Amino acid sequence: MVSECEAMRLTTIQSGSKVFIDSNIFTYHLSGHSVFGETCREFFKNVERGYYESYVNDVVLSEVLLNFIKSEKFIGVKDELYCSHQGTYT
Repeated sequence: MVSECEAMRLTTIQSGSKVFIDSNIFTYHLSGHSVFGETCREFFKNVERGYYESYVNDVVLSEVLLNFIKSEKFIGVKDELYCSHQGTYT
């Protein structure tokens, strides 16, 4: 039998399961989070392989976008775009 804590781990999801992907999974994956990033990357690889029937909604996607905009990674991209357009945003 799987414990409650074990049931919450991405690595224990059985193939064929229906899963709802929350924003934290996307955010950890996209940010390369030092603790959870690799596990989330592997999870998405399994989603791509068709191991799970996965779902996401527009609220989650909005949260992911907001997290990216607030992140330091976006700040670097924004500054790079600004400099490459000679000081103007297009």
